[in-house]
Amino acid sequence: MRLKKGIISIVLILAVIAGGLSVNQEKVQASDADLGFEPYVTDYATPAKQETEWKTDGIYEYALIRNKTAIKLMIVKPQHTKKIIVPSQFHGLPVKELAFVDAGKAETLVISDGIEVIDHQAAKANPYLKKIHLGKDVQYIGSWAFAYNKRLQKVTGGEDVRFVGR
Repeated sequence: MRLKKGIISIVLILAVIAGGLSVNQEKVQASDADLGFEPYVTDYATPAKQETEWKTDGIYEYALIRNKTAIKLMIVKPQHTKKIIVPSQFHGLPVKELAFVDAGKAETLVISDGIEVIDHQAAKANPYLKKIHLGKDVQYIGSWAFAYNKRLQKVTGGEDVRFVGR
């Protein structure tokens, strides 16, 4: 009998805690709405919401973004080189976002001026990468952008970075 009461007490306590958590969450959401909070409005560049189709050109894959006035670029088939430079122009359009880099055996990655966004996991897990230079226009670095680069020693530049992913 005592065991039964103990179990019932634990179940009731858990129900109250779980119920309280969901009520608190609703209150937070309601107060955000009441204050007119807009979490997605920023004054810096952010990743494009949806790209058009991806196209391939040599070592690059790219998509047109921003009403087809800019490029989101991936480097997928690097040549054997010690240094990769992400171009600031591609097919006559400015490159504004770096989506992905497979750096191969490169030790240095240079992100050119003009590029504003480095996407989530963009330069992740490049085992030979030691140095990354961010161009002066980089404003947004997505979460895990440089994760698992075990030899990475130095990141330079990026004077205008306003957001680094969590």
